[in-house]
Amino acid sequence: MRLAVLLLACSALACRTAPRVLPRASPPPSPVESLPGPSSVPPPRLLATAGDVAVLALDAPGFAGLPREQRLLAYWLAQAANAGDSIALDQGYRHNLEVVRLLRGILTHPQAVQPVLLPPLRAYARAIYLNHGLHDAETGQKILPPLTPADLRQAALAAQAAGAELGVPAKRLDFELRALEAAIFDPNVDAVRTSRGDPDPLTSSSVNLYDGVALKDLESFRERYPLNSRLVKEQGKLSELVARAGPPAGLYADKLARVVAALDLALPYATSASQRASLEQLVFYLRSGDPDRFRDSQREWLKAAAPVDYVLGFIETYADPRGLKALFEGFVGIEDKPRSQVLQRLSQSAQYFEERMPWAAEWKRAQVQPPAAAALQVVAASGENRPQSFSGVNLPNDQAERERLGSKSLLLPSFDEAVAEVRGKALAREFNPPPLGEQLARCLPQQRFAQLAFHEMIGHASGKVSVALRGDPSAALGASYNTLEEARAELVAHWLVFDPRTREIGLLPDSRCQELYAQYATTQWFTYVAQVAAGDRVEEDHQRADQLMIWWFTGKGAIAEKMIGGKRYLLVTDPARWHAASGELLVLLQNIKSTGRAARLHDLVSLHASRLDTRFRDEVIARLKALGVPRRVAALAPVLRPVLADGKVVDASAEPVADLDSQILIDWSSY
Repeated sequence: MRLAVLLLACSALACRTAPRVLPRASPPPSPVESLPGPSSVPPPRLLATAGDVAVLALDAPGFAGLPREQRLLAYWLAQAANAGDSIALDQGYRHNLEVVRLLRGILTHPQAVQPVLLPPLRAYARAIYLNHGLHDAETGQKILPPLTPADLRQAALAAQAAGAELGVPAKRLDFELRALEAAIFDPNVDAVRTSRGDPDPLTSSSVNLYDGVALKDLESFRERYPLNSRLVKEQGKLSELVARAGPPAGLYADKLARVVAALDLALPYATSASQRASLEQLVFYLRSGDPDRFRDSQREWLKAAAPVDYVLGFIETYADPRGLKALFEGFVGIEDKPRSQVLQRLSQSAQYFEERMPWAAEWKRAQVQPPAAAALQVVAASGENRPQSFSGVNLPNDQAERERLGSKSLLLPSFDEAVAEVRGKALAREFNPPPLGEQLARCLPQQRFAQLAFHEMIGHASGKVSVALRGDPSAALGASYNTLEEARAELVAHWLVFDPRTREIGLLPDSRCQELYAQYATTQWFTYVAQVAAGDRVEEDHQRADQLMIWWFTGKGAIAEKMIGGKRYLLVTDPARWHAASGELLVLLQNIKSTGRAARLHDLVSLHASRLDTRFRDEVIARLKALGVPRRVAALAPVLRPVLADGKVVDASAEPVADLDSQILIDWSSY
């Protein structure tokens, strides 16, 4: 499971490519201002803006200081991740690749296109690239292009006449454009990538994990490959298409073969025996599709954090309306040592914090395996993770594996800092009355790091479930499980952050920042609604978790709206009541998870976490616009470039993305 950042994508408005470095604010007169262990990462580089969206180019200055073998390991892992990028694109929506190939062909021949059409075409390409498909990566809503079907046809025909490869035979171009017209331009066709509503989320979702399959078809069907397959119903027969390189070749075999080839080249540079074993088992898994091989790979992977670490494969299940199937993703990071030292101290306190959970003793673990953990700088991201989409991850997701073998967390504090410089500190100042806003802006790096660490390392890895479940709680709780798990992990952070040991281990060393944590979290709830720019449906699990907490804490009288100086604020009424409310909801969610009370969870989510107040949302967006603060942030990982000698890769370097439009065409060139 992972903690998402308030990020993403480019709107249909034209982006303005004007790279610049965002200045850091002058440090306030406080002895503690930054995260534990000062960051060596330079200020974020604003690559482009798109209306209310900012696009950042991340850097990884620590890459050059790695031993050559570790740079080569990172390079080949990045190549493996990139080789599977188009898999996630196709899984997200069946028409994604067709539209990408069409736009790629047109934009590689700009001289053939009427100048007036180039800005909207580039804007649409950016939106698709930054959302990894035709649907908004946060809300799942379809992104409509800023041009007409006639405009697209004119540009496509002109590019084809100039020799562009558009992914279809020349004689069929008109036919293909007509076939794609509804998918691109009609807001009512495949309107939502992932729907979790009634009557049937499979038939109302456009995610490409099911073909002709309704929920009732699966009542007696047993999947052998739940993570890495597509279910298809043809002529009344249900079949499972397994993603594997083979032999025998399966779904995405050609792409997975390239992933495997790059992993084979990474193997000699593994930094430990367990990392090598993990990569070997991952290769076996991607060749065979066998879930047991994936489990073996994760068991080796979680033994220890490595100086160059990764997440690769079919991992997270947020896009599946059933919460079972995963989109391909890849991530590579290098260790951020000062922050990792703090995480090691937190890891050694895992048993202490487990014993202080508010739920019943029967759901507490008697012996907690200290989680492996590391803070990392991002050096590569692909698939469902491009742009960089998480600030922390805890794996494995399998509950039995977590309880028996422990877990591993990778956190990205320098990435979080980059987002905070662009957006987070301004939000703290705008949505809190002075001087409280200024204090929260100062405390933001510490508070966010503590929240992130508790959420991933302790939250997801905490608690146990009843043996009567006879399986993973995700199977018992169904489509709402991910919402529960994100809320539960977040509430663990809210419950534990005030514990004295949080300061003792250096996770949140400033006592004033610790006191203000409740208001920090409340401000997050106040502003998250800006992500859902249209409509009132909330489909994404992290957003549903936030909506659930707003409902609960408001009902408990722990937070309340207040007008000050003509502005609306959401303020903590009483810190003690706020802390008690976090414990009460945490107990409820843990009991639901431990006992598999699906009906209770469904009622909670459908009644209190699935819709938002649009007037409240519109006010937040208007205030952001008035301040010139981006509603969202998209962050692109550095590019790892090979150093060649006699045609062989002998080293690698890391460079931030220099130009958004050029990088889009580079990344799309292999599709």
